[in-house]
Amino acid sequence: MSSTICSTGGNISQKLLLSSFHKTSKFQLETGESDGGKRNLRLFTSNSFDVISDDAFIGLPHLEYLFIENNNIKSISRHTFRGLKSLIHLDLRGNSFNCDCKLKWLVEWLSHTNATVEDIYCEGPPEYKKRKINSLSSKDFDCIITEFAKSQDLPYQSLSIDTFSYMNDEYVVIAQPFTGKCIFLEWDHVEKTFRNYDNITGTSTVVCKPIVIETQLYVIVAQLFGGSHIYKRDSFANKFIKIQDIEILKIRKPNDIETFKIENNWVNLTLISEISAVLSYHFKDAVADKA
Repeated sequence: MSSTICSTGGNISQKLLLSSFHKTSKFQLETGESDGGKRNLRLFTSNSFDVISDDAFIGLPHLEYLFIENNNIKSISRHTFRGLKSLIHLDLRGNSFNCDCKLKWLVEWLSHTNATVEDIYCEGPPEYKKRKINSLSSKDFDCIITEFAKSQDLPYQSLSIDTFSYMNDEYVVIAQPFTGKCIFLEWDHVEKTFRNYDNITGTSTVVCKPIVIETQLYVIVAQLFGGSHIYKRDSFANKFIKIQDIEILKIRKPNDIETFKIENNWVNLTLISEISAVLSYHFKDAVADKA
């Protein structure tokens, strides 16, 4: 049976004593008023904890001494110790660290932290077994780690999102079924965020599919009710104009759109309904009639 150290939250009591799943394990949090508010967190375990969650010690900005020795921890997330601004001493001895790319961050952190960290050793992989982690460098890890970080919140509820390039700019279009809108966002090269560009208003919009043909932008708007339509971007009026209605009797309640080209011809349009009906629509004829 495994155990997990999770976030303690923001409210810290004067004394908190919790038992883990193992009788030999103890989780103790002490706050002493006589020592100037110094806080110690100690875990005396016997191979019980193997996971420490992200932000496990959030809400403890004054924690100075942290002991998590003699567990079965193999790896630690880079966000485990986030919020420990006053950490002076860290003891991770007696754990089964696997020194792979997931632990590279810890090696880098050990090289610049102001806290005193007891010597810890790798248990794997075989080529690193018994090597001291404190003496490793980031150059010892031949790996590429990519992590995504949230950069922008968008206040939209959507069923589908698409991206496209148009006139040397990058765009995102979001289908909003509850408001019935296609929301277009344009990449701001200065602010490095997406900003409002335009919208198409409809009814129960489920998909907004952009198609750029030569220098012209078209958008197929699929709606659950009221039929589906094709719009084009009018650069002179600086807005989207409806140019074509898709026959509602041929396709009802669409839930997806795919576009493709065949033998250098114009793009074809396929709408798939909830009853798996498929409509192949020759886009060239539709736009030619409205040119």
